[in-house]
Amino acid sequence: AGRYYANILLPYSQLVTKLLGKVSAMNLGIDIIAPDHGPAWFAGTESGPGFITGLYARWAAQEPTLRAVVAYDTMWGSTEIMARAIAEGLREGGADPVVHPLHGSHRSDVAADLLEAGALLLGTPTLNASMFPTVADLVMYLEGLRRMSLVGAAFGSHGWGGEGVRRLSAAMTEMQVELLHPG
Repeated sequence: AGRYYANILLPYSQLVTKLLGKVSAMNLGIDIIAPDHGPAWFAGTESGPGFITGLYARWAAQEPTLRAVVAYDTMWGSTEIMARAIAEGLREGGADPVVHPLHGSHRSDVAADLLEAGALLLGTPTLNASMFPTVADLVMYLEGLRRMSLVGAAFGSHGWGGEGVRRLSAAMTEMQVELLHPG
């Protein structure tokens, strides 16, 4: 369900929390939630209004967890090797890594996994003194979602210079991700 809600819920988390509090206080006994986009939720079903409002509340709280989202792209495989090593290290440290190779994952899937994450690790090779295009696309998308309470780091491979990782670290700082490593 997260893929449908990350792009609308995250930027409005405070409003969602406030509205859910008001609705709860009113004791309305909601039978249907039918947003103008996404699926409808019907009372009497396992995934009814209570199910989705519970998810809304959890996602809007943006509480960090031990889930770590590792998203990357690669040109020649080097950044992929790094991403897999990072995921393994996270797993060994007790985290739950979710790995998204951007050449096969949609940015909405990455955002959905961020709904219940505490860490974001982004990897890019350097291409023309910048981030790889799919990574830049993801960063632009995530920046607009304004996910709070994340720690993370940028990583990547390069030949002559490391501009891609430096730019990615700067973008993550702009996104208010608390960087645990300079990249």
